[in-house]
Amino acid sequence: GRIYLARETLDRYGSLEPRAREQLVRDQIARPHALYDQGVAGIPELRHGRRAIAAAAAMYREILRQIERDGYGRVAGRSVVPRRRKVILAARNVVLPS
Repeated sequence: GRIYLARETLDRYGSLEPRAREQLVRDQIARPHALYDQGVAGIPELRHGRRAIAAAAAMYREILRQIERDGYGRVAGRSVVPRRRKVILAARNVVLPS
């Protein structure tokens, strides 16, 4: 029953009725997507760990995509990325040039 959001964010949406909640989640997801774009662009500049960081970024970003596919919180519970999907994302990053 806990909500970990800034009070001003909650105030901006006025309530957590389904429509407002969906818009809140959409808006909250937009920011990390932009940050992932920035972060991923810098991975080639790393001296070490590019593949591991690229894999982690892909898997964490996939959580956001899963939340989107699950309807932005319309269904109660946690959005989970299936293990098979995680393995595919990790494998894609193993074959990237270092």
